[in-house]
Amino acid sequence: MAATYLSRKGAQAVILGCTEIPLAIQYDKIEDSLIIDATTVLARALIRESKKMN
Repeated sequence: MAATYLSRKGAQAVILGCTEIPLAIQYDKIEDSLIIDATTVLARALIRESKKMN
């Protein structure tokens, strides 16, 4: 898997930047690298910013 390869090459984090990738990779970490789901980050930011508008 590409995320494992990147982790072994020293990546501190792997960003899942496409909406379909998190369906296949459902881990918080792969070896020593954090897994970041960009869609989840975006959704949380949207919720946080919408709370500021109220």
